[in-house]
Amino acid sequence: MQMGVDTVFVKKPFETRLVRLQAIEMPLGQVSGKGSAYFMSHEPNNSLVAVNRLLKAGYDVSWLTEKVTIGGKDYAPGGIVVRGGKDLSPTMASIAKSLGIDAVAADIPTLRAMRLRMPRTALYQPSCRARSGAEPPVRTPGGKHGGRAV
Repeated sequence: MQMGVDTVFVKKPFETRLVRLQAIEMPLGQVSGKGSAYFMSHEPNNSLVAVNRLLKAGYDVSWLTEKVTIGGKDYAPGGIVVRGGKDLSPTMASIAKSLGIDAVAADIPTLRAMRLRMPRTALYQPSCRARSGAEPPVRTPGGKHGGRAV
């Protein structure tokens, strides 16, 4: 099937005894190594949550543009590098633990990476008339209504 997922088609109903889980415990993430930069894989979904939190806190976050090996682990292009800022070490430890992702700290030479920035988002709400499908007001050039909207 798609995305490398194998499937088994069930052609007739079957019965099984299932137990409803009250909660699903996420494994705790951890930080290993020592250094001024932190590396995370881009693969876990929560890595993007981590990126947003780190950007909001003002840290320098980048995506690798080439493969890098740090601490015996390969980071493919798109791997996440976090640098700079006060209290980065405890922040990384907290984020890794709470989101269940692993990070590796290392001192690194210059890397080829693309710096990320906080996205700027705006919402647009059209006027009531535009939403209702009514015609927008027509401006007259002086004349009968003196340049006012009609």
